[in-house]
Amino acid sequence: MRIGLISTYWSSDLRFQMGVHGAKVAGVEMFRAFLRYSKQVEAFEMFVPPSQESAWLHFRERLHKEGVPIERFHLRPITELPNAIRKETFTAFHCNPPPEWGNMLLLRQHARHPFACIATLHSISYAFLLPYLAVALHCGVTEADKLICSSIAQKKALSHLLARAAQILSPPPNLATLEEKLIARIPLGVDNERFRPMDKRLCRRLWHLPEEDLLVLYLGRLSVATKMDFLPLFRAFRETLKAFPNAWLILAGQEQPIGFAQQLQHFADEVGIRDKLITLTDIPQEAKPALYNCADIFVSLSDSLQENFGLTVLEAMACGLPVIASDWDGYRELVVDGETGFLVPTWWGQCDAPFNLIALAGAWETEHFYLAQCVALDWEKLENALQTLLADSELRREMGHQGRLKAEAYDWQNIVSRYEQLWQESTRFLFNPVTPASNFAVPQFFETFRHYPSHILQEDTQVMLTSLGVALSEGKEWLLLYDELRFVLDEGLLELFKDALSESPCSFGTLLRRIRTYRPDCPRLWVEYHILWLAKQGFVALRQRSER
Repeated sequence: MRIGLISTYWSSDLRFQMGVHGAKVAGVEMFRAFLRYSKQVEAFEMFVPPSQESAWLHFRERLHKEGVPIERFHLRPITELPNAIRKETFTAFHCNPPPEWGNMLLLRQHARHPFACIATLHSISYAFLLPYLAVALHCGVTEADKLICSSIAQKKALSHLLARAAQILSPPPNLATLEEKLIARIPLGVDNERFRPMDKRLCRRLWHLPEEDLLVLYLGRLSVATKMDFLPLFRAFRETLKAFPNAWLILAGQEQPIGFAQQLQHFADEVGIRDKLITLTDIPQEAKPALYNCADIFVSLSDSLQENFGLTVLEAMACGLPVIASDWDGYRELVVDGETGFLVPTWWGQCDAPFNLIALAGAWETEHFYLAQCVALDWEKLENALQTLLADSELRREMGHQGRLKAEAYDWQNIVSRYEQLWQESTRFLFNPVTPASNFAVPQFFETFRHYPSHILQEDTQVMLTSLGVALSEGKEWLLLYDELRFVLDEGLLELFKDALSESPCSFGTLLRRIRTYRPDCPRLWVEYHILWLAKQGFVALRQRSER
């Protein structure tokens, strides 16, 4: 199998491995796991824009230093993608959710051999996803194509979105069939070798944390809009301190926005727990396992529609921690209430109407914040969970042990095998259509904007060397190329123009025929592109016949 990848899905800044951004961290860990554990894939072909090339080379080298096998990881300029899909065979392309998933469906219409289009979804609560999904359904979905959800909760939400998006299809598809054929569930994974129980005392020394006290840890985005409201936790912790004055609350993660940690410290001061709060920001990814192992309890009370799975919850369980989590979305699929930790019940109501309209204005963080503020927690259950676990070290140990056992089922090695099975099986269903195919969304830049320029290059357009072009042919002037152009401009073809224009002026049609005596298979569009670039730089002049 050969798997194609588009670098925009994985994002070039992932090489830094800084911060706690769920989708980005999951993307990095998934790609590492693909390289480590896939057994049936002969190559992962990553198509990269020129502006990201150096970043991805750096990332590839970093993986090599980490001991990740990179022999099957091939970096290719994205300018090779059109020819690659026309001439090469790919089992699947793993791409971004819509609109990129729909775009890959369109690209597939130009492929010599069809391939499956697979997208792993993360947050699906953005208003723009619905119209993108509706457009994608017009691009020829087959039974081989999949939108992959990480949790049952996310899958159910996506089914609702698909039902709405499918309303624009005529005739409308059978929704049960659409859901069955299009949606798959594969959870995210965890590296159980990295995230494992460690010596707690040693880890606390590394982090300079109190060695004998009780530590409650939150690790994730420090954001009230996209993760959780920290004030209920602050107040519950204040009550807990009355019985456990040796307890500490640690908030660790990436601030969103920058400076939010300072605001949290201010709130902690107002609540009365500032002296028992520790905030840690900009946590390197490689430092996370030791930080988890400093804690006695992990807590995450997500109330955001952005959350779907709970990667940090899974990592904490892998490190042997009991977890207190909100009974929300995919969290309830990870935490077994009373066995691996406690689930704190949540309440919500149908009060979203004004925020549905705010979402249409594109201010997604705004509506997510307001919606999260009307998701209530069972505050009494939260306080009881904290105090129950802090009071009983044996219960913490047993719940942490059960959590570790559950996390082992989510090991990346198991998850990758499910992806390989999906990729392999997809080849059987490439010719089973689910929705009709249309290429209406393919941009036709020239046809749309051909009225913008003063002139259009035509067969009878006269092409002639300028004095600058003569200097270039004599070696007195030289070509200056942006780095990105080396993926498109053919310097050998540019050299041919010197000979082809030796009898200048000539028509573009004549020039094209001369070039094809040297390059018979050279497409007309590339001759046009190179001539226009030479004219842009002043090496040739273009004239309409009437201007001669």
